[in-house]
Amino acid sequence: MTEAFQESPVEMTTQDAKQEEPSKEIYTKSPSHLSAHEALEIIRRGDILKNVTVHDLSLRGEFEHPIECVHVTFHQLDVRKAVFHQNVMFRGCHFHRTKFKKSQFKQNLHFRASTFYGCQFYGIEVENYLEFEKVKAEKDITFRGGTCGHWKCWGAVWNDWLEFHGFHFREEADFRSFTAQEGVVFRQCTFDKNLIMRGSTVCKKLDLEDSTVHGCLDLSKCKLNDMVYLESIQQGPEQQFAFANALADRILLKSSQLKGRLASEKAGQWLDASYEYGLLQKNFQNLNRYEEEDWALYRFKVNQRRSQPRSWWRPWGKLKQFGEWLFLDCACGYGTNPARAVISAILMILFFAGIYASGLEQFQMEQPLVGETIVSLENRLVFGLVTSVSVFTAGFTGDQLYHAQGWMLLPLSVEALLGTLLWGFFIVAFSRKVIR
Repeated sequence: MTEAFQESPVEMTTQDAKQEEPSKEIYTKSPSHLSAHEALEIIRRGDILKNVTVHDLSLRGEFEHPIECVHVTFHQLDVRKAVFHQNVMFRGCHFHRTKFKKSQFKQNLHFRASTFYGCQFYGIEVENYLEFEKVKAEKDITFRGGTCGHWKCWGAVWNDWLEFHGFHFREEADFRSFTAQEGVVFRQCTFDKNLIMRGSTVCKKLDLEDSTVHGCLDLSKCKLNDMVYLESIQQGPEQQFAFANALADRILLKSSQLKGRLASEKAGQWLDASYEYGLLQKNFQNLNRYEEEDWALYRFKVNQRRSQPRSWWRPWGKLKQFGEWLFLDCACGYGTNPARAVISAILMILFFAGIYASGLEQFQMEQPLVGETIVSLENRLVFGLVTSVSVFTAGFTGDQLYHAQGWMLLPLSVEALLGTLLWGFFIVAFSRKVIR
């Protein structure tokens, strides 16, 4: 019987630990108004402030304990030259005309499910996470100067302008799935890692004026309804872009900024890269930037070709891709580069001219064009060049096919066929340039 009622040592240890564990006191007041002095004392002790309204609270100096405020309404909260050594958490709070100036947060600063009615952050320093999860801003929020580690604003809704001036993001800046009913401005900001805006909506302009991006600028699945200004950004050596499934048609960006910097293309995801280049082509077309539209179209076709399956079990597929690369890519840049067609024609003419010059005996000639004899070097060179130009331009209607014999008929036929194709490629590419 004694053993049945005896408590085990493990249970005793657990109960003692629960009794010795300190618990935070939650301060709430009815009516809900609390003086600034009382609120400051509660915060300095590290207790939870909940379900109260505080006017003109000023936080200055050093705070050693964690700070947690739950469902608190702050009017004219002023956080100035303060140092917070532990986490600072605002959950479900309302901020009216709030200022954070030249304050340091040694751990994390969290705003969760809170609402802002005008807020300014001047020169704040957050060591780790600066988080605005599912917050709502009814008036503009401005960040001037300052720095943070990781930035997160998952599911946030900004009903007014969101502006950053000279802000430094040391780690990944995560703006996924946020909504800006007005616009977002990053002016002279620095992003040491990725800037992720995947799945976000910006109703007015998105501007990265004179900002520096070292990681990936990810605009995948974004809904960008107005102008996007990216021409003035400074690009780090590893900077990349991502536009997969984005809804955007007015992105101000130069093709020189994009060359070799599309993340999907660098990762060998050719099909995804082709879709993104298709989006960029439409974008440049809407902006009447036809040279850059041609560049995007060319990259689209190249990645589309690379995305096709290749296997030695299907040699005809490999032969088709080789022919596409040779005749469409190298010959005319998929109809975007008439100069490439001209260069290809010159190289082809010189190549076949050498064949005709070396096989001069296969032609029926009564007298040399130049030089003293038919087989002289001068006559061979001139005859080969004239014959090649004639076959290239006239095709199968030239007289050279009737004056040749033996194996020489084969290169003549090949050049006549290739010349006809190149003429067509040149006309298509040149007319594309002129018509626009």
